[in-house]
Amino acid sequence: MIRAGKGYIPIFTWDGTYLNRRTCRTEARVCLWPEPEGWIRRTSSGPWRSFVPPVGVWFHDLYLQYKVSMPRNLPRLECLLRGQLDAFECLHNTLPEHIRHRVVRFYEGQFGILATLLRLAKTESERLLQLIDSTPALAFMIVHHRVFMPGSTLGEVASVLADKQRLILRQLRFGIPSHSTIQILRKIPSDKMSVQGLLRMRKTSFDSEIMKQLAFMPRLTPEFLRIAEDRNLWRLCSPAFLIELSLRDYLHKRVWRLLTMMVSLADKCGIPLPDKSVQDDLKLWARLADLTQTVRGIRNVVGREAWLLPPPPVPGTSDIIPITTIEGIIREGKKQHNCVANYLDDVMAGKLYIYRVLRPERATLSICRYYVDLWAIAQCMGPCNEPVHPGAYRDILAWLGHSQGVSPSCDELVAYPEMVLPEQ
Repeated sequence: MIRAGKGYIPIFTWDGTYLNRRTCRTEARVCLWPEPEGWIRRTSSGPWRSFVPPVGVWFHDLYLQYKVSMPRNLPRLECLLRGQLDAFECLHNTLPEHIRHRVVRFYEGQFGILATLLRLAKTESERLLQLIDSTPALAFMIVHHRVFMPGSTLGEVASVLADKQRLILRQLRFGIPSHSTIQILRKIPSDKMSVQGLLRMRKTSFDSEIMKQLAFMPRLTPEFLRIAEDRNLWRLCSPAFLIELSLRDYLHKRVWRLLTMMVSLADKCGIPLPDKSVQDDLKLWARLADLTQTVRGIRNVVGREAWLLPPPPVPGTSDIIPITTIEGIIREGKKQHNCVANYLDDVMAGKLYIYRVLRPERATLSICRYYVDLWAIAQCMGPCNEPVHPGAYRDILAWLGHSQGVSPSCDELVAYPEMVLPEQ
């Protein structure tokens, strides 16, 4: 087992038949073909029990665990990562080519798709494979029929596969079971597909006006559909901004949070928000800044916490001041000519915090959660993202170390050492 920070990194190995995954408390083994099976036990001597392993999630998390937990041991990392990816490759190679080609398109539900293909008769399995090729979202919902068709049996699922796709939509309880709805479903990428996202799509299908607009979107993702399912958020965005959102995945979560805050503040203050008033990301920030400024002038506003940020994880000083409001972060970005406002979603999620540095030189400081109980410097930049002087960086590092009871020379206090300007 490999120690990494506060926890352990799971080890994946291949023994010729099973993919084995071992952590400090459990071990599991998985087989995909000729029958998908999985077993897990708590200790090396405990009894095995069957379970449904999220193989696709394991594969994805393999990258994240190494990237976050062991950022400095790169030669050892490359060796270990290569060996564990080889184990996954051996697992996938046990599948027939025509099955593997279709299953690996999906990030979620790979194991469920395999199990459904094996449980169905040959004719129905071929129909499901054809459905994966033509409309992956429909196939994904049929595989998860217990969610989309509560109480249905495997026999009923097999009979549904024989119907036309519009009739399948009706069985899945969509609001508008039409050919245009099928075309909209085809815009959801297989690797972005999830049960929650398709449930949002089904809820949205009952709104004919929004469905007409979705027909013009280039692609759809679960986070984008999170905006579409709420008419109060959807009406604020201009058509051009919606098209831009559908193409830029990294904007979805942030825009959804900002729109939600804006609607909540406007409702509490009785301020009307005109339709299609948000035309781009910058207009959204400006509109939210104006709204928070208006809220500041209103006394006894219910829900003040809706526009306040979480409390700072490390107490500030007279020279290093934590920014505790959305308005403050926006103002800091404008004064320093940087993009600090883009990190608001991470601040709201408790992953990052922003500080205004006045001395020894003017800078914007961001600290990130490095381990569970330790915060490290993510970035420290002067105006226009100019690097700060090494002496100033050293003083900020000393403040951060002493505030957390850690030596300022501790390597873990700097998340990205390559961004620090070397001393002359």
